[in-house]
Amino acid sequence: MITLFESTDDDFSTMGMLTLHPTECTVSEEVNGKYELELTEPVNSRGTQLELFPGRIIKAPSPTRESPDIYRPEQGQTSVTYEIWRCSTSTRLYIRDAPNGHKIASLSNGDKVMKIAVDTTTIPGATWFKVTTMDESKTGFVYPNLNGESPYLVNTGTHKTIKSDTDIPSGEGIKFQLAKDQLFRIYSVEKVSEERAVKICANHISYDLLGIVATIGATNIDVSLGQLFQYFKQTGGSSSYQVSHNPGFIFTDYTNGRYKGTWNGANLLNILMDESSGILKQNKAQVIRDNFHIYIVPTADRFVGMNIRYGKNLLSASMKTDISEVITRIYPRGSLSNGNAFTAEEVDSPYINDYGILAKVVKYNYKAAGTTATSADKLAIQQLARKEYSDDKIDIPKYTMNATYIQQELSPEFVNLANKYSLHLHDNVRVYDPSVGIGTKDPRHPNAPIKDFTFTSYKYDVLKGKYTDMTFGDLEDIGK
Repeated sequence: MITLFESTDDDFSTMGMLTLHPTECTVSEEVNGKYELELTEPVNSRGTQLELFPGRIIKAPSPTRESPDIYRPEQGQTSVTYEIWRCSTSTRLYIRDAPNGHKIASLSNGDKVMKIAVDTTTIPGATWFKVTTMDESKTGFVYPNLNGESPYLVNTGTHKTIKSDTDIPSGEGIKFQLAKDQLFRIYSVEKVSEERAVKICANHISYDLLGIVATIGATNIDVSLGQLFQYFKQTGGSSSYQVSHNPGFIFTDYTNGRYKGTWNGANLLNILMDESSGILKQNKAQVIRDNFHIYIVPTADRFVGMNIRYGKNLLSASMKTDISEVITRIYPRGSLSNGNAFTAEEVDSPYINDYGILAKVVKYNYKAAGTTATSADKLAIQQLARKEYSDDKIDIPKYTMNATYIQQELSPEFVNLANKYSLHLHDNVRVYDPSVGIGTKDPRHPNAPIKDFTFTSYKYDVLKGKYTDMTFGDLEDIGK
């Protein structure tokens, strides 16, 4: 269902002003990039086409990765268990732990939810639960009771166990919820007489961050993301760092990252997503946008069991191997206590015979205790150089795929698989064409990881409930 809300509404758990009946509705999203909706509403006797104005908000289903709040153990870790609670009456899910916050969804008497976290700090006498529905399609805050009132939630005494979603045998898929309701604010309205329709473009509600500006504080800052997100909340009083306003956004950092850059005068969207200096760039992180919830999470591979094989569900692919940035010999340098530099013997990559000598002098942030380098000092900077090979893989070529070509040539069978497996941005798929070496081991490096393709952008047909276009970007290492 696609519904329309007034620009100032804060309760999105209702049917809104009216229900739209578009002939076309598409959501497009890119990894750490644009996120928008396009919709065509035909002229009709209900007059819904006359209610589409810039600033108003549309609620529509959109592919949304499961909430990072639902802790999913990594490979080799134990599973996690959550308490299951039942609604004893109809209630609302709030975006944040405050009764004057945005309401994102409704819960009915008898609905069951998983309790994720507890917050007792916002209102004296109130205990807020952060919960998610059993299919993880709705996440938010609700209070089980307030100041002795009848309980809204009752503990069922049962539990749900969440197991690893990364350790999946080849050929099996995770049945995640593909889409859930997201909010989009209209920014463009086009009225087309000859088509008897009104066409709109709308940005995801997270673009409201463009209008929130840092107004008090230093011009430049260097703080943890946890501290920065505290600044994002501060809108008055004697706080040294404040923003113009905050309409209820919740920021959560799962990277333990930092931000070093512009503060006073900058808008929050640029601080978050600027391609050269934003939070995501500095921390090599990804953003998951779920209405007013903004999650900063590490960029991590997740293989969901999908294989694309030439002659079966892949029509054509091209892969490029590039060693122009490969380094196979490092001359490490450090600093003595007097500030002078010292050098240790070169450190070679195990692949130096494959790609030749590609040398670089690297100065490490290492300072010796004395004015003369000891053997221990030299060994220390050599170890730092070896980590460049083992951890950062600077001696491994870059592999890329012609994403546009793949997007045009993807078979219908593959698109069906993507919808079946609920593929989301940043998920990986494995592509094979052994005849040209795509998806196969390099015989010179049998222990090197196979490369996978990362899902980087999509177009989603809201009316049909499925992906229509999919693009895959740079390959990622499975074993990094």
